[in-house]
Amino acid sequence: MEKQNKIQILLATAEERNKAIHIMRERVQKTCIGVMGIFYVMAGWFIKGGMDLTTIQKWFVTGAIVFAVLSLHFLYLKNIFQGFQGQQRVLARIEDALKLYEPKVYDDKDCGLFPISWKKAGTANGKGRFFFSNYSLLYIAAVILTIAIWI
Repeated sequence: MEKQNKIQILLATAEERNKAIHIMRERVQKTCIGVMGIFYVMAGWFIKGGMDLTTIQKWFVTGAIVFAVLSLHFLYLKNIFQGFQGQQRVLARIEDALKLYEPKVYDDKDCGLFPISWKKAGTANGKGRFFFSNYSLLYIAAVILTIAIWI
């Protein structure tokens, strides 16, 4: 296969990987923001005195919150995260094949166009924390709702 054809294939697949990554990020962000919004509205309602629950009811609602958050995290978001990491690893390989990490390929600089740390995207050594941040915010919202129920 000619070099120009290979480059066109790499560019096309890189574009597809980027689209997939953006869709996954958007899906996670919308889901987490939506659930957090619901939790905060419910917390405000409980704090305002929207409903007096018995102790048994409070335990039941607390259990439901824990179940909902853990289910969302481990049955939905984790699946997206695994796909996201796979897309990142493929994209990093494509970028490497295009020599975007190598110095002096596209300009006279002593570093590549992309930071070398980006080659680790999608691995345990990658620096991205988008999913961790969303998980953390989701858990914080669940804790705030739980506190609101119990006060």
